[in-house]
Amino acid sequence: MADLFSALAHPLRLSLLRLLLQRPMCVSRLAAALDAPQPTVSRNLAILRRAGLVRRQQHEAFVRYELAEDVQGQPLRPLWDLILAIVADLYDEETVECRLAAQGIRTPPW
Repeated sequence: MADLFSALAHPLRLSLLRLLLQRPMCVSRLAAALDAPQPTVSRNLAILRRAGLVRRQQHEAFVRYELAEDVQGQPLRPLWDLILAIVADLYDEETVECRLAAQGIRTPPW
């Protein structure tokens, strides 16, 4: 339980969770949405994954991150609802696509 609360104790990780509430995404898309370095995003996703809040799936050259449905049998829906209510929506598709294009990064549609 301490890992769970520790994972929630950083604004960047809350922002990542808020973005993943929109839809599953790869690290490149998450980094572009937050205008943050990819290694920073990856490191924080690893913390969220260790806490059981996100899952990762390998799809060819990309890793897709998505929210977990439960932690140790406890549903996470109430937590996701709380994050939706208190964390601002940061995702702007046009801005993300422009940032990815400027860096020459092509990502999957998910």
